[in-house]
Amino acid sequence: FLRLVVEVMAPAHLRTEMHVTSTFFFQKLTSGGVANGEEGWHNVRRWNRSIEGGMLAKRFVVVPINEQNVHWWLAVVCHPLHAMESPGGAVGSDDRRTSGEAPRIVCLDSATEPPPKGRTMGFLRGYLWREWCDRHPQALASATGAALVDAKVERTAALKAVVADVPKQANGYDCGIFIIEYLLHLLRSRSALASL
Repeated sequence: FLRLVVEVMAPAHLRTEMHVTSTFFFQKLTSGGVANGEEGWHNVRRWNRSIEGGMLAKRFVVVPINEQNVHWWLAVVCHPLHAMESPGGAVGSDDRRTSGEAPRIVCLDSATEPPPKGRTMGFLRGYLWREWCDRHPQALASATGAALVDAKVERTAALKAVVADVPKQANGYDCGIFIIEYLLHLLRSRSALASL
């Protein structure tokens, strides 16, 4: 349904800059006893092959997250390629940070007492790192051992987690409506996506 919202409500230029994953994406990424997003990448590695340039080529990636089959919230990955291509996310490019193009993962959660986001952020960062490595094998071909680990830590750490101050639900069952409304607000407001 979220993809339909984007198709109907998003301006044409934004439709090409945004990708909304399936509601099953995160569940599948974390299934099968995997310990992190890099391992989970194998579960979903073919899910986004039809996207030209992959998910990393999009300015915004919207990931619906279902916590323990009880609560839904949205993670919006902003400018993932900036984090993966340049060490530190934007070293030497201060203009990215000032123009709102700094890489980050914004959490839009309607729960009054939201669950911790650390595990989820770790899985998303690990997935994005593994996806980047798969699509750009030549970029790290000479890196091995500690250099590869350092590159991974530096680049995934550039995707800072930001918990947005958003309207909260007054009950325990409207979270699905809230994620639709959050997405609608992002699409309708000219400045909402830029200010995430």
